Amino acid sequence: IFEHTDGIVGFFGASSMERLPTEGALEGRARAFKDLPTSLLNRQLAVAVERTPPPMKGGRKIRPKFAHQAGKNPQVLVLHGNQVEALPNSYLRYLKHFFADVNKLVGTPIHLVLRDSKNPFEEKKLTKPKPKFKINERKKLARGKKLRNKK
Repeated sequence: IFEHTDGIVGFFGASSMERLPTEGALEGRARAFKDLPTSLLNRQLAVAVERTPPPMKGGRKIRPKFAHQAGKNPQVLVLHGNQVEALPNSYLRYLKHFFADVNKLVGTPIHLVLRDSKNPFEEKKLTKPKPKFKINERKKLARGKKLRNKK
């Protein structure tokens, strides 16, 4: 049962007619809409990675580089880096709990969006210059010159 008084919404307990404080609900809403600056998230990410480095994938390091906030209610954090899409679920849970604890986001879900950095040299494939003749044709030409010289 809801009661509206002076613009503040309050509610009553099921077993008693005592008014329960709405401060907890208001604090929860404030946490859900909390603004997280990019610089703060980057410092926190560096601490999290230093405390527990991510596992290696195929002999290569997975390197989360930086994070930024992409949304509120629920909190959406975008994590950029090398091979971050290969992070195991256990490490992603660790990062979610770490960000929730450090930023005091109790009861607020955190979603992580992973973005791999692109290799700037991926599109440019190194190619050798094509020879004018194929190897077999070169040999034939060389043999033909030798035969002409002998005649």
